[in-house]
Amino acid sequence: MRMILEYDFSCKGHFIIKQIRKKCMRTGMPIIVIGTSMFVLGLILFYSIQIGQTDPVLRFIKNSGTFMGLSGMGVTLAGIIIFLINRNAQPIQENFETEYKE
Repeated sequence: MRMILEYDFSCKGHFIIKQIRKKCMRTGMPIIVIGTSMFVLGLILFYSIQIGQTDPVLRFIKNSGTFMGLSGMGVTLAGIIIFLINRNAQPIQENFETEYKE
């Protein structure tokens, strides 16, 4: 992922870094879809095996379903966070010309 950084020193000495993003750098939605599909597949693997199975292969499938479901939740959360970070925020417009009435 390549980011171009622009440095802005104009805000009273504060160092502000602005990221310029291209539209092809949107990766939040595919990660959300992948995480959701991992979670659903984990649910299928976990609930397709009955509780109390003694066969090691079936227990391994049930345990891998647990791992895949929990991993899917984490990947989905990461995708949501990336999606929220990459949104274009509205610029803050400050109006200092207000009147003070007593």
